[in-house]
Amino acid sequence: MLWITITITSYLIMAIGLLIDKYLLTSKIPEPKDYAFFIGTLGILILLLIPFTGFYIPELRQIIVSLISGAAFVFGTFWFFKGLKKYEASRIIPAVGGLVPIFTLIITYIIYQGKESFSSLEFWAFLFLVLGTIFISREKKFLNADSLKISLIASLFFGISFVSSKYVFLNQSFWNALIWLKIGGFLFALIFFFPKDASLPKVEKKTVGIFVFGQSLNALANILQNWAVALAPIYSVAIINALQGTQYLFILIATIFLALAFPKWAKDKGLLENVSLKIALQKTISILLIIIGLYLLFMGQNQNTNKKIIWGVNFSQKHAANFGLDWKNLYLNILDDLKIKNIKIAFHWDIIEPQKDNFYFEDTDWQINEAQKRGVKIIPVIGMKTSRWPECHIPDWAKNLSKEEQKERILKLIDEMIKRYGDERYKETIKAWQVENEPLFPFGECPWYDKEFLKKEADFVRSVDPYKRPVIISETGEWSTWFTAAKISDILGVTMYQRAWFEPLKMYVKYPFPPAFYSLKAWIIEKFLHKKTICIELQAEPWGQVLLYDLPIEEGKKTMTPKIFDENIKFARQTGFDEFYLWGVEWWYFMKEKQNDKTYWDKAKELFKENI
Repeated sequence: MLWITITITSYLIMAIGLLIDKYLLTSKIPEPKDYAFFIGTLGILILLLIPFTGFYIPELRQIIVSLISGAAFVFGTFWFFKGLKKYEASRIIPAVGGLVPIFTLIITYIIYQGKESFSSLEFWAFLFLVLGTIFISREKKFLNADSLKISLIASLFFGISFVSSKYVFLNQSFWNALIWLKIGGFLFALIFFFPKDASLPKVEKKTVGIFVFGQSLNALANILQNWAVALAPIYSVAIINALQGTQYLFILIATIFLALAFPKWAKDKGLLENVSLKIALQKTISILLIIIGLYLLFMGQNQNTNKKIIWGVNFSQKHAANFGLDWKNLYLNILDDLKIKNIKIAFHWDIIEPQKDNFYFEDTDWQINEAQKRGVKIIPVIGMKTSRWPECHIPDWAKNLSKEEQKERILKLIDEMIKRYGDERYKETIKAWQVENEPLFPFGECPWYDKEFLKKEADFVRSVDPYKRPVIISETGEWSTWFTAAKISDILGVTMYQRAWFEPLKMYVKYPFPPAFYSLKAWIIEKFLHKKTICIELQAEPWGQVLLYDLPIEEGKKTMTPKIFDENIKFARQTGFDEFYLWGVEWWYFMKEKQNDKTYWDKAKELFKENI
């Protein structure tokens, strides 16, 4: 929280400095390279603090990154002021103001491989702040190719500077890191921007005083900004950039004040613009965007990250048996050792109806009754496609039926399930029905996919369930808009995967989607379709190029390790969802019982304590 206050304070001071910069650039110091030289070399004055800061020489890698960060800042400054010199500020300032946070975000994502990301509210705050920054500083001039190039180069190097400086602050004390950053800027400015004639620009005494005062303010603002970078979480460095809109808000307020107090001077110095209804409306909208962004940012910081979340697991007796496990013993351990309170169980058609009209409910009864004894809530997955390979668990006798005949038998299966488990006995145990598993996603050995039949299934469940429990329709979280499934469902269930074997490219991939990717889509579904979204599959097991029970242990580490497990839980929390069903309990138990590795089981056990 402190880093936000420090950031805004730095931008207030920076706003005053920028007004002085604008005054100087339009009169006494015309060359951006000279300006970059002054900024870079003046930074070396921080060496005066060495006796008071416990200065030390860090490891070589830290020195290199520090020098790169300082140099990148000076180089970005050169290109920024080159743009201000060559083009109107109304072209360069909004472009750089909008691009720097985006570059910072991209570079952070690349370097930290998506391990650090925004929460849902922080994402929206970032978006509103960036838009506010762009609109508050934009006039009617648009970027041409050259001004766009200048803005991109400046923004890229500012982004590099911010991200690399965060790395330095993470590994050094604040003042030591800052000193090395300034040394980097000094050396770069000295080597690349020192005037060829080795003479400094001639300026009037009055201008020198104003320049020094302005740079003193900029130096103070820069120290505060660096302090904010040092304090903020890694992913929030981009938000520090996005908060620059507050600087332009302060400039707007100062400009209005100067226009009223000193109209002639303000006009001569280019601080006034032709005020029109369009400009007034633009500025008003910009201010509102920034205010909304700030509100969401503070809300995000005050948000309870330990809010109540329902953590459950997925279970399939067939999948457990494929690992060579005693599935009943595993199931009891899930209930009694993990002490879960919510479980989603795949009830496979080929187990329940092995022969036509010969329904076998013994295993299903046992699972539901054991859960009921312990007060555990169940989401039964019913239908043809109920998860785990081959996804569609069609009995042998039904495989050669026509599509219409299969549909008829599926409805018969659903009817038998709900008549047996939808009555008074299980009123408190069965919390919802999941109809099929990712029925619109073409994955698995399934004979057909039919959206209209899915609607019919969902409506049929609603019609025969006496307690009208919610119908969950699941959908891939990554490769769908979610709209079709959400329209059919009462509750939308989505998957959440981070790492997988990607068959088309024959390689392992890490999906690039941040938590806000899921939060945004869930928000849209809630606002437009009024449906809740939950995560029905949160990756907590490997996803390899062969079936999991055939996957070598070492190969599995490419997509799941204890560290990745923790990262996935952290990622899930950041989406803002309040209900998750982890995917992998059979594998955890296999690792515990067959591989003598109870790491994943114990991690899950600790997580499920939140439900107690």
